[in-house]
Amino acid sequence: MIKAYIDCNILIDWLLDRGPYSFYAAKVIELIEQNKIKSYISPLILANTYYIVSKTLNKKIAEEFISIVKFKK
Repeated sequence: MIKAYIDCNILIDWLLDRGPYSFYAAKVIELIEQNKIKSYISPLILANTYYIVSKTLNKKIAEEFISIVKFKK
């Protein structure tokens, strides 16, 4: 299985539909959801993503994103 460290740019491209990279970011997220890629993320990446999404869209969407992120040990 592929192991990948997910950068905030991938998350932001996917959440904000930032072209032209949003298509590729969506594919990465899709592979993660299908358990074809094991993904890793740091708390700082999560905090940066929350900040940018809350400033660009709104805090409610940013909070919904944070609430669906699953942490595993």
